[in-house]
Formats: sequence, C-alpha cells, structure tokens
Amino acid sequence: MTRIDAPGRHSLEPAAEPVLAPTFPRLVRVELRRLLARRFFLILVGVGVLAYVAGTLFAFTKYEAVTPEAMARATVVRDANMAQNQQFYQQCLADTTIPDNSTPEQFCGSDPATYPMEAEWFLDVTPFTGRDFENLAVGAGVGVAMLGLLLGATFIGAEWSSKNLVAWLFWEPRRLRLLGAKIIALLGVLLVLAVLAQVICFFTGKVLLATKGMPIAQMDPPRPEFWSDLFGLQLRAALFVIPAGLLGFGLANLMRNTAATLGVAVVYIIAEPILAWLNPSLIPYQLTSAALAWITPGGFEYPGKLVYSSQYGGMVRETLTFTNQQGGFVLLAYAVVVTAVSAILFRRRDIT
Repeated sequence: MTRIDAPGRHSLEPAAEPVLAPTFPRLVRVELRRLLARRFFLILVGVGVLAYVAGTLFAFTKYEAVTPEAMARATVVRDANMAQNQQFYQQCLADTTIPDNSTPEQFCGSDPATYPMEAEWFLDVTPFTGRDFENLAVGAGVGVAMLGLLLGATFIGAEWSSKNLVAWLFWEPRRLRLLGAKIIALLGVLLVLAVLAQVICFFTGKVLLATKGMPIAQMDPPRPEFWSDLFGLQLRAALFVIPAGLLGFGLANLMRNTAATLGVAVVYIIAEPILAWLNPSLIPYQLTSAALAWITPGGFEYPGKLVYSSQYGGMVRETLTFTNQQGGFVLLAYAVVVTAVSAILFRRRDIT
C-alpha cells in the first residue's frame, strides 16, 4: 500500500496502522503488572512480612506449653471456685432479708452453674490456646484488609495525582472498561495476599499449639467443632479484604486524591463511636460494627432499646446480636455503593 505525499507524487512507505484498543484480558494483565511493580505495593508487603516476623517471635517468647500436671492443678482450682460461688448463691437464695418487692432470683442474680468457668483461666503458665489461634486469624485478616484499603486508595489516587489517568485513556478511551480492569487487578492481588496470610497463620498456629500450646482436645469446655469454626473464621477474614479494597479504591476515585481519602477515613473512625454512644440504634449500620460482626465468631452483641425486665424488676437495655451474615451484607453494600457512585462520576466528569 502506498501513501500520497503530494499531488502526483507517491511514496513507497507503508501507511501507519491504526492503534487498536486492547482486549479486556490484556488490559487486566497490564494493570496487574503495573500494580505489582509499584513501590508502595512492595513497601506494604515488606511491612506485612516484618509484622508477621515480629508477632511470631513475640508469641514464641510469651507462651509456654501446658503439662498434664499444670492442667490438673488448674482444674482443681477451677472446681473449688465454682463450688464456692455456688455455695454463696445458695446462701443468698436462703437469706430472709431479701426485700419484699424482689424475688430471690432477682436479688441474687443468675445461677453460677449456668456460666461455667474454663480450667485454662487458672493455669499458672500462659499457653497458646484455641482462642489465641482465632485471634491470630482475625489479626491477619484485619491487617491485610487495612493494607488493602491503603493499596486501593493509592492505586487510583496516584493515577489522579500524576495525571497518568488522562494519558491512559488515550490507549483505552472506554472509561468503565478501564476502571473495571483496575478493580479486577486490585481485588485479585488482594485476595491472593489474604489467602496466603491465612495459610501462613494456620501453619504458624499449628506449630505454636504443638510446641507452646494446649491441645484442642484438652479445651475445657470441649469444642469438637473448633476446626470447622476456625476454617469459617479464616474464610471470612480473608474475604474481608474485598470490601476494604473497594472502599479505598472507590473513595479515592471520588476525591481524586489519596490524602483526602485517608483524612475522611480518620474522621469517620473518630466520629463513629460518638454516634453509636449517642444513638445505639445506628450500630447495625456502621462500617466498623459491620466489620466486627463479619469477622467475629458468631457476630457480636450490642445494646438495644430499653425494655422491662422481670428478673431485675426494672428497665434494662435489651441485648441484640449483629450476626456474621448481617455484617457481611452491610460491608458489601457500602463497598458496592461507593464504588458504583465513583464509577458513574468517573464516566461523566471532565478528567483534565
């Protein structure tokens, strides 16, 4: 094919081929390579590794293995305390000075037998327990989620600050397609990191249980479902990184600035407990409450409205439960709404 340079003159040089927009898989691969090559990503991974090493060293120096003799001594002390509490409770029920307007159950409270003590509370050493194992999984999940929030915010925030996003749209002018590729690359990396962190924590916990801990079979009261509960907890902890990453990405895309996003996050963290204290009914709709409900085994309890209690003979606040499923729904709803709004504005507004 020849090119006409001037009237009546021809050039044998081939005409320039039009630049084709990349396919979506290629666009995702490019965004993935760019994300993994970012210096801030490497810094965050390095911080995570250092935190793991420091935490592991601390755990191996803090905890001690439990011998059968130590567990037997703790069991004896536990049984003695429970017997003493039961004796005091029975004496209270038999007391003739109980006010006329109160029943013995209201005056003395609940039967101590309904709240059994655990033998490990009375150990003279500090072993690594199943509860510590669960806390390890929660800590890893929260840590990776916080890193995901930062990475999501800086991934798009740096593009806005450096104006690279404008140049990037010359290669891929379809804005939502570009934004989708960035989100998929971000969530893919974060999920891999979250799962890897939980796998490392699982094997670290197993080593701590074997060398510095109390066997799960010796837990008092027994928990035959411990390992299945732990698996569910680790799964929720790993998935926690998805709404965290989306929130960071969506907020930074709305504000076009990483620092502004982090400032809003700090203000929200400060204001949220104040709002919960002023109006407890807001707790099920708050981000940190939803995160706590999602990642805590069985959810968590929070105070509800005032109701009359026949046990105490007066008004008390009812106790409500924020379940794992409710917490996950609220988290995902916030993340999807923020990301969707930022995508709509990104498609319509002037980015120059």
